[in-house]
Amino acid sequence: MAAAAAAGGGGGAAFVAARLAVDVLVVACPCALGLATPTAVLVASAAGAGRGLLLRGGDVLERAAQVPPAPRVPPMLL
Repeated sequence: MAAAAAAGGGGGAAFVAARLAVDVLVVACPCALGLATPTAVLVASAAGAGRGLLLRGGDVLERAAQVPPAPRVPPMLL
């Protein structure tokens, strides 16, 4: 990386800083996504169970995300 900047491959320190930031994201993101997805399914399943809803797996959550929300109905004045 530093060799590329020294050889005229970038803008000096800014290039090295940007390259290091990209390298960190490339290494960190797959690991974070690999941990975040099962954690999100677990949290959603636990939240549903707390409300009396039993889910069999993550595919149910994926299909539930496709359901459009109910239309808002204005309150009726009596």
